[in-house]
Amino acid sequence: MKSSEYFELIEKRLGGYFDFVRDFPFDGVTFDLKAISNVRNEKYFAFKEATLYAYENNEILLFKYTESMNEDIFDKLSTIMKDNIAEFVDLSEDHMSSVINCVILINEDVEEQLVEKIKKFKYHKSFSFGFKGWADMMFTLVNLKDGRVYNNKKLKRQTKLLLPL
Repeated sequence: MKSSEYFELIEKRLGGYFDFVRDFPFDGVTFDLKAISNVRNEKYFAFKEATLYAYENNEILLFKYTESMNEDIFDKLSTIMKDNIAEFVDLSEDHMSSVINCVILINEDVEEQLVEKIKKFKYHKSFSFGFKGWADMMFTLVNLKDGRVYNNKKLKRQTKLLLPL
């Protein structure tokens, strides 16, 4: 499967829940596709203007196709993402959580050490001791050649969504 076909498939699968941005530049890296989902929940009394509380959950998927992937490239990308995680989070008054998943697409065989590194990678950041919410970051590796998806246990629910089938 070609990366362009994969991006069309993802846009079709997630189109009802996510907004998309093509060719998203970020800190020297250009992501091929950015998918953003913002969910706001409110509890109100009697009528909607009398809001008791509200909270927002955000999910961001960043897709990057690369010809080759190794541990050095992964380390560089993960460092960029960790150092700039706050740039992806809108710390509004009602922000509760954000999940950022960087999806790397390749079309070649994968080194086992890289797969293990991706499965173990997770990053958590609290804002103002958790009072302004938190953000979790993970990576997913999608092999377009053999149709396999590698990610950590926290992202198992997304595996079917990201399958290139």
